[in-house]
Amino acid sequence: MYNLRYHIVSIVAVFLALALGLVLGGLIGDKSGTALQTNLASGIQQQLSQIRDESTKVSAANTRLTSFGNDNLALLSKDRLTGNTILIIGAQGDASKHATQILEQSGALVVTADINAGRYKADDKSLESAKLVAGLKARYKQTDDLAALAAGFAAEWMTTPATPAPTTGTGAPTTTTVAPARPVTKALQDDGILKLSGDVPTTTSLNGVVDVALGDKDVPDSFGLTLAQAFNKQNTPTIVAQMDGVTSTLGSTAAGMHLGVTDLLGTPMGDWTVIAVLDGAPAATYGALDGADQVYPPVK
Repeated sequence: MYNLRYHIVSIVAVFLALALGLVLGGLIGDKSGTALQTNLASGIQQQLSQIRDESTKVSAANTRLTSFGNDNLALLSKDRLTGNTILIIGAQGDASKHATQILEQSGALVVTADINAGRYKADDKSLESAKLVAGLKARYKQTDDLAALAAGFAAEWMTTPATPAPTTGTGAPTTTTVAPARPVTKALQDDGILKLSGDVPTTTSLNGVVDVALGDKDVPDSFGLTLAQAFNKQNTPTIVAQMDGVTSTLGSTAAGMHLGVTDLLGTPMGDWTVIAVLDGAPAATYGALDGADQVYPPVK
């Protein structure tokens, strides 16, 4: 992967050298200059041919290594997360699809959250979420509305809600109003701020979180990161995962927030990092990011 990129840069450098040589040769204009220009062009063409051959070999080797890594990843991750329910924050794009695939291959039940924080309006008192904010701010010591909602949402999914016992006895039946088991979740869904995929049982609690959410122009979704922070504070295994090779700043932003992160999702190293962190590896900075101590967690 990285060798191939290096050779691409080398090719560009060679083309620049060729252009410079042609310009200089044209300026000389005499026979000796023409001979110099011809020799220079011939030498550069030979170097280009050699670099193309090397690049082809590196590309083939890279493909073989990736295949080998994927085969080993399948063995390493098989059943590693069986019995766990993992939340993926971000329902759109290749990152969400890929994260879902590797998590399901590891045996996890995947729940995907499609988020749209733009629907929240603090002054819209008809919103169910807005009605809960004051109490959530006080409970979780937050000053920001969305941070308070994120804290409440995370807390609700850390425990399994109690199921009301059936009423028994004689006489006329009585009607009992039962409060929603997860009021913040219900409010966010009712207001269109959050949509959970699939039929999620009310008895489910979350065992880990992967944030891949991006906003417009591939910038990090701030509410997605706020949710990731909230789960991290609940000591839930949490990792922010950025696809390899993309220009988003999701990875660097998450690293600056001291969240577990990799920028190599879509490669065996990045995929292993996601599985390993959810399975208990330290939530640190991994991959090719500045400040990363390791490319991926130790294989165990």
